[in-house]
Amino acid sequence: MNTDHPLKSGLNAQDEVRIGVMIPASDVVVERDFARYLPRHMSFHVARLMQHIDTPAAGTKNLDGMIDYLPEAARSLLPAETNLVLFCCTSASFYRGPRWNRELDEQISKLTGRPAVTTSTALLRALAALNAKKFYLVTPYPDHVNKNECDFFHANGVEVSGIHTFNCRFSRDIGDVAPIRILAEVIEKKTEAAAADCVLISCTGLRSFEIAEEAERVLGMPVITSNMASLWVGLSHFGARGAGNPSNALFDASSSASPKPFAPT
Repeated sequence: MNTDHPLKSGLNAQDEVRIGVMIPASDVVVERDFARYLPRHMSFHVARLMQHIDTPAAGTKNLDGMIDYLPEAARSLLPAETNLVLFCCTSASFYRGPRWNRELDEQISKLTGRPAVTTSTALLRALAALNAKKFYLVTPYPDHVNKNECDFFHANGVEVSGIHTFNCRFSRDIGDVAPIRILAEVIEKKTEAAAADCVLISCTGLRSFEIAEEAERVLGMPVITSNMASLWVGLSHFGARGAGNPSNALFDASSSASPKPFAPT
């Protein structure tokens, strides 16, 4: 799979950096994760993509609504003069087909005038950095969304060896899945996951980043989460290290495997 998108950012590693972050309105997890790990010289500035409170988890109408709201979200970020924009929603960045992530990267770049990367792009780059060709998938999504996600990764050269889902009905329910439950159920799948190169825990609204290090230790294999991949890509873009980076395979990946910066289109 080809995940390169080269261009130097033009910033030194310790320059003041602002990252724009687009998230679903129901997501209460991205901000928690980014606040925990961003270094002091980097800040993040959020634009919420509006949803109805009772929207189905990763429902097509819901996702279409978020994409329709992109121009408004982009306008809200312009005064912050961000250096990079991260679109932090996994399902909304794969649901329209195998190249939708790149189309969305380009669309957001045009709207903001800044380099942009979606969660699905970040996950592909993280898998490439770990040389992972097959992963065990954990999601909060219903079955039809899981199928779309598997199809997306398959089309991009990565196989899914198995799936475990929390099957959340509504988007607002995803953030309520307790980290201790996520950890316990991921560990329960150790035997099933053993045939894969890593475990991928999908969805930016799932509180999986905070248990990923422990899951990796118990499973004895790399664990990637949506927010972990997005943060890792953002830090790598500027040659930065996080504040107390987790000790895991992705953040320990060699600089030669780290993603190249993104170019605005």
